Amino acid sequence: MSVFITFAAALLIFGAVIAIHEFGHFAMAKLCGVQVNEFSIGMGPAIWHRQKGETEYSFRILPIGGYCAMEGEDEDTGNTRSPRSILVGTPKSSIRAMVS
Repeated sequence: MSVFITFAAALLIFGAVIAIHEFGHFAMAKLCGVQVNEFSIGMGPAIWHRQKGETEYSFRILPIGGYCAMEGEDEDTGNTRSPRSILVGTPKSSIRAMVS
């Protein structure tokens, strides 16, 4: 039983560290005026998701990572020349949003 509790506690702490890390990307992108298309904690299929404004928030089944998808990161995200794209802002704001 203690192995299970240890494993569950490790997953919970790891998930919290990931959430804080990804929130740093999210907050800096928003502060720099970059559109965030999706903010996700976990990988794999979504177990919960909600669209609020321009951003889709989701929790995924495997708590081993996360991501903050910004407009202009991929060709698949839409118009890379959008005024809110990470590629259109000043170099300083784009670097801040990506590196944070």
